[in-house]
Amino acid sequence: MVSEVVREAAENGVKLFVENGRLGFKLQKGGQFTAELKARISENKHAIADFLQNYAKKPAIEAIPRVKERNVPQQLSFAQQRLWAIDKFEGGSAHYNMS
Repeated sequence: MVSEVVREAAENGVKLFVENGRLGFKLQKGGQFTAELKARISENKHAIADFLQNYAKKPAIEAIPRVKERNVPQQLSFAQQRLWAIDKFEGGSAHYNMS
């Protein structure tokens, strides 16, 4: 329910945020803040604030664990193998260097 209200607000160009423990909003350019949306946000403002605070604390993607020691050579990806082969055939060409 709360996530639906937050999603609906975002789709209508209303950015919801929590500042100093209070729920706030900012209307994006071209956004529409209808009376119905305002009522739904008002009814659920404490739950929305909690949702936004908890969502903001969680990283979107977990960090990739770092490998401490590499005693064994790692296998190249297909794209890396292709670039290595092109480099071997063309002898140090700068085709894949971009400025």
